Amino acid sequence: MNSAKCHTSRISVSLKDKSDFTTPEPVYVYTDIIKPNSVGDSYVKLLTTLHFPFSTGYHRFDFSLYRPVVQSCIESIIIRLVTKNADVQCEIAIYLAL
Repeated sequence: MNSAKCHTSRISVSLKDKSDFTTPEPVYVYTDIIKPNSVGDSYVKLLTTLHFPFSTGYHRFDFSLYRPVVQSCIESIIIRLVTKNADVQCEIAIYLAL
């Protein structure tokens, strides 16, 4: 299998700063490129859950997260960070050059 030769051609970030991250709370990471998975009684495109804030100020993934994708040709990736109150804190769109 040949590896894809993709690179980021444009990144646009839309940030909504509505909350005060002074106490740790779960932040749900969703993406549009994975198949929905079972979470509670729903099927959603949840990649992982994080807890903010961190003492270091950032989160490091020490292992890879593998999920089935919805299609073989990916032109863009959207990542949404959502708090437990369903407030979108950050949405990132990445467009890949083919």
